[in-house]
Amino acid sequence: QRADRFSEIVTQVGYPTDYFATILGLQNGVHAHCFELIAATQAIASQIVLMAKHHLACLRPDRRGANVMPMIPTPAHGSFPSGHATEAFAVAIVLAGLVRTLNARPTAKRPYPLAEPLINLLYKQAERIAVNRTVAGLHYPIDTWAGAALGEALGQIILAKCQKNGGK
Repeated sequence: QRADRFSEIVTQVGYPTDYFATILGLQNGVHAHCFELIAATQAIASQIVLMAKHHLACLRPDRRGANVMPMIPTPAHGSFPSGHATEAFAVAIVLAGLVRTLNARPTAKRPYPLAEPLINLLYKQAERIAVNRTVAGLHYPIDTWAGAALGEALGQIILAKCQKNGGK
């Protein structure tokens, strides 16, 4: 899978915002608030997952043996849970909630008439971003699973806080 995913893996070293924005047709000037929400979600998820990584301090695959050759530089912090999985799933959950909220409007004002297929693409994109880190040699599959679960929980919390009543 490395040859097929190389360019994706390299471009996903930082926050892979564009991979989600493309699915929903988001544009910088027009959807500035949406990009701010994505950035805030990624920043929150990143800080939470880094705290977990610090406390758990799990060695990365290349630190356990010379058989694993990472495709990109290995971060200095621990591997569990996967930060990219956490961030990607948090963003997917938040964007899916946003799409569902926008589509709760009257039919004529719905920006995404085919909401569920787009939401499924958001989740598939999050999964692909997460798995790419395992393919790259930076994570074990369990890191990805834990990161995805943490990201889903964080995404739900962020969505709740975005409600008019602040999630109360």
